[in-house]
Amino acid sequence: APVRFKLVVQVAEPGDKLDDPSIAWPSSRPVVELGTVEISRAVADNVAAQKSLMFLPSNVPAGIEPQDPMINARSAAYPVSFGRRQ
Repeated sequence: APVRFKLVVQVAEPGDKLDDPSIAWPSSRPVVELGTVEISRAVADNVAAQKSLMFLPSNVPAGIEPQDPMINARSAAYPVSFGRRQ
């Protein structure tokens, strides 16, 4: 059966810390469901596809500015990890 992931975001309010992921926001902050990601099958050559893909958390659309400093740290580390797996 397909695997489904519900994509949700919690919306910050003025004064919420955006640059420290260790500080949880209050549960009173609104949570918005953006949609569902469904994986129904693997690609034909799954091994080759995995080797060609590299996820970078800082690769976001124009107008979105990551505030969490860990995003930049991860984006620097992921290419190293990707290269070692090649």
